Amino acid sequence: MNKTNEFEIKTLWRVLVAFWLVIAIVTALGAAVGGAYSLLHDKTTYTAYASFWVNAKSTGGISQSSTMGAAQLATNYVELADSTALLTRAVKDGNLTSKWNTTEDNAVKLLRSMISAGKTEIDSLVFTVYIRSGSAQMTYDAISAVQQSMITVIEDVNGDSEVVRIAEVY
Repeated sequence: MNKTNEFEIKTLWRVLVAFWLVIAIVTALGAAVGGAYSLLHDKTTYTAYASFWVNAKSTGGISQSSTMGAAQLATNYVELADSTALLTRAVKDGNLTSKWNTTEDNAVKLLRSMISAGKTEIDSLVFTVYIRSGSAQMTYDAISAVQQSMITVIEDVNGDSEVVRIAEVY
C-alpha cells in the first residue's frame, strides 16, 4: 500500500517538473490580469462625516412637541445640506476655490457631487452630512467647510451657540 502512495507522489512530481514553465506562465498571467483589473476598477474612496444634534430646547423647551419640532428641524437641515446656498457658503467660508484651484461654480458643482445627508430615524434629532471623494485632502477640506457653514446656519436659525457636532475622516 505504501508503494502505491509513493508512486502517485512521484508521478505528480514528474508532471509538475515537466510543466513548470506552463504553470509559471499561467500564474504570471493571472497576476497581471488581476493587477490590471485592480488599477482600472478599484478606486480608493475617502469618506468623512459630520453629525449634528438639533437641540430640543431651542424650539421652545423640552417637551414632546418641541422634540417633534426639533426632529422636523433636523429634517429641514438634511434638505438644506446639499442646497446651492449652503454649498456656495461652504465654498466661500472654506476658501475651497483656492485650495482646489478652480472657480466658485466648479467648486460648488464638485462639492455637490461629493455630499449627501440623512437621518438614521425619522424622529431623530441627529442628522449626518457625508462627503465622499477619491482624495483625502479634498474630503477633509470639504467636510471642514460644510461643517463650519452648517454650524453657522444652525446657530442663526436656533439662536443657540451650543451645537453638538462630531466629525471623523476615515
